[in-house]
Amino acid sequence: MTITLPQFHEPSSPSRSAPALHPGDLISQLLKEQSNLSAVEQFSEWHQTHTESAQAKHYRNLLPATMPTEGQQLAFEVDLDQCSGCKACVVACHSLNGLDEGESFRDVGLLLSNTEHASAFQHVTTACHHCIDPGCLNACPVNAYEKDPVTGIVRHLDDQCFGCQYCTLACPYEVPKYHAAKGIVRKCDMCSQRLSAGEAPACVQACPHQAISIRTIDIASARSAAVSTTFLPDSPDPRITLPTTRFVGKASNSQDLRAGNYATHALEHAHWPLVILLVFSQVAAGLATLMLLLRNVGLSDTAVTTLLVIAAGLATIAAISSTLHLGRPQFAYRAILGIRHSWLSREIVAFGAFIPLCWGSAWLSFADSSWMAACLAAAVVCGIAGVAASAMIYHVTRRPFWKAYRSAPMFMATAFGVSSLVALLAMQFTSANLQGLLMRELAGVAIVSGLVKLWLLKQSLAGHSNDSQLRGVQLRNCVRLQVTSVGMFVLLSGMIVFWPMTSASIVMTAAAIIAGLMAEVTERYLFFRAVVPLRMPGVVKA
Repeated sequence: MTITLPQFHEPSSPSRSAPALHPGDLISQLLKEQSNLSAVEQFSEWHQTHTESAQAKHYRNLLPATMPTEGQQLAFEVDLDQCSGCKACVVACHSLNGLDEGESFRDVGLLLSNTEHASAFQHVTTACHHCIDPGCLNACPVNAYEKDPVTGIVRHLDDQCFGCQYCTLACPYEVPKYHAAKGIVRKCDMCSQRLSAGEAPACVQACPHQAISIRTIDIASARSAAVSTTFLPDSPDPRITLPTTRFVGKASNSQDLRAGNYATHALEHAHWPLVILLVFSQVAAGLATLMLLLRNVGLSDTAVTTLLVIAAGLATIAAISSTLHLGRPQFAYRAILGIRHSWLSREIVAFGAFIPLCWGSAWLSFADSSWMAACLAAAVVCGIAGVAASAMIYHVTRRPFWKAYRSAPMFMATAFGVSSLVALLAMQFTSANLQGLLMRELAGVAIVSGLVKLWLLKQSLAGHSNDSQLRGVQLRNCVRLQVTSVGMFVLLSGMIVFWPMTSASIVMTAAAIIAGLMAEVTERYLFFRAVVPLRMPGVVKA
């Protein structure tokens, strides 16, 4: 066997190597190498020389030829005859906008036949309608929405939002979506960055039937259409926010179709921090008002001071509770930015002034200062203004059960119902000559407040029992539960009127206060939980 060994060669000496490059030649070689563009540079150069994407030819007819001029804006147009309900638009919106799991700015709903003799259904794709008078923008207390003056697109400013979720109530179309992990609300902006680059929004580009397009509309015509025509069968009244989306096709104005989720009775979010906020702030405002009226008629200075401290404490707890409802409470100070247009900002300003004025009144009462009356009067004005603003916050959402003519008296009844019983308890420890008479009068105020609530509940049921937006069964269940809680409050308050004015009445009064607070919390819980929202046609859920 022959073994071949590897051959080793001596390295060449410098004297026998190739001649070294001249410095000028080296520079020329480097410059030559740099003249060849990298892949990134070639891609950038291609985009500079190509004004539209390779796919533009497929959706060029789905975009407006020119930008809107004065008196115009961009809007979605949906051809219902072409929509198959495939949800390609939902998937594209989710993917191309980098949304989290279960999050999408576009939804696909269903319209079903409303007659027994015909069977029909229609899929409906919806997103933000970029309204002429956006409810979300008007309601936002931190100015986290803006309407582009050129395109009319309603954008949400994520960095400005502090997660109060008021816009989700103010929008009748359930467009803004709250993201609990991020603590903010997010919504469709018509893929404005894609539009500015000449590309179609994700939903427009993804629809296989070209059911979605972007059009330029005349604002005046859209306003007139919203007032005079039906926006979409079984959808919220377009006069609320003047939506600009145009639905075309056979089903767009059909009165024989209703929402696929018409019969669903899902309960709404309870909003517990808001329950505490409303009850405690209203009771605090009522207490301050009663102290202004009764401080010289039967209540000792010690009782007045104590009750003002209780009122200020309740208002402070209410303010702290309200921050627990925020997704980003560290930005709560921004809440006054929208005071020119947002009732939520106005409520915050009113109660924000009420709290220090109430604490100041308590201190001035303790110090027996002559300024106490003026300070307390200012606190009462701010407190009543705060209660009125609270009613308007929910009135502007246009939900039938939250209308101001019902909510405002209901909130005022809360303010004076429990607070009168709290003042009554303080009367137990005074020795004023009018003590017995005032105690019965205060118990009477509690009874009247409860009866007002019962009457309002009855009127709401009688006045709206045939309203299709109220979904009869859900409303009746709501009223029955509220009648039970308020009725117990009235019963206990009535027992105090006829209860002998002895030491045992202290226990009865305390029990009535606890029952009253429980009734108020229950009523306010149902105020949020059982309300029927305005919404776009949704999908039937099993």
